Order: sequence, then C-alpha cells, then structure tokens
Amino acid sequence: MHYKNNFYATAPAWFFNAYGMPSSVVAHMNYYPETSTLRVTYTSGEIYDYLKVPAAIYDAMKQSWSKGKYLNTVIKGRFQYKKLNRET
Repeated sequence: MHYKNNFYATAPAWFFNAYGMPSSVVAHMNYYPETSTLRVTYTSGEIYDYLKVPAAIYDAMKQSWSKGKYLNTVIKGRFQYKKLNRET
C-alpha cells in the first residue's frame, strides 16, 4: 500500500514500541510469565512493574492499536504496581 504522506517513514524512534506499533505513551513492554509481571517503560523513561497481570491481558495489550489507551483503561487502577528506577 502506498501512502501519499508516509508519516511512518519520518516518525521519530520513540514513536515505535517493541512491537512496531506507534505509541506516544509506551516505549517498551515486557512480560514475565513466572511472576505475571508486566514491565512498562514509558516514553518519559519512567519504568513500572504491574503485578499479577494475566498473560491474556498482556496478549491483548500487544494486539491493541493504542497501547496507552489500553494501559489507562484496562491496567491502571486494576493492578498493583511498583515504580522502578529509570534506566541509565
């Protein structure tokens, strides 16, 4: 498919998360099944571990078009979290 104005070709690196989907909120996310922990690195550099997150929730987040909206509506306020130190 050809786009007249190909935004994705000129988008800054922070625009893409680990799954190649654009997100202005989530820079990267990892899931640790042994502890059911979802680690989210925000584009601000802040890192949070969301605890006891079922794998199905993580899988649905990977598939969602808006990672930030999914995070805000499904995960925040529902799962406990720990704020980690920023990566250096």
